Amino acid sequence: MGKLFVNMNNPKLIQRFVNRARKDTFFLGWALSVYQETHSIDDHQLAQWLECDLNALDRLALCRLPDDKSGKFQHDVKQIAKFGPCNADRLVQLLREVVSISSLRGEVLEDASGLLMAVRDRKPGGEDDSGDTEKE
Repeated sequence: MGKLFVNMNNPKLIQRFVNRARKDTFFLGWALSVYQETHSIDDHQLAQWLECDLNALDRLALCRLPDDKSGKFQHDVKQIAKFGPCNADRLVQLLREVVSISSLRGEVLEDASGLLMAVRDRKPGGEDDSGDTEKE
């Protein structure tokens, strides 16, 4: 696990990074946001469920989203939970649920690394935003 090189003593800067991480599928913050939206819960409720404080929730948000298809997934989640710190079992449950929900919504596409990425909206006729037509 890499080291975090951000000055954790600057709350405004940290919050800015956390807000960006919650919108980017590369970061665990994205999964936390999806889970919160799905369950209609706020940061305090999520932190309570994960058995951590709000600072730990921010630390978790800034971590890279682990590859759910990797053989190291459980190990990676445990390392992230230790870094938080938070309840590792609940973090695994959250990540599995987010993957399932996103997949069922048809909002995700698996990339080469196994991470889930948001797909572009399709236009009528199978054309995507780039103008390419989907072939069957």
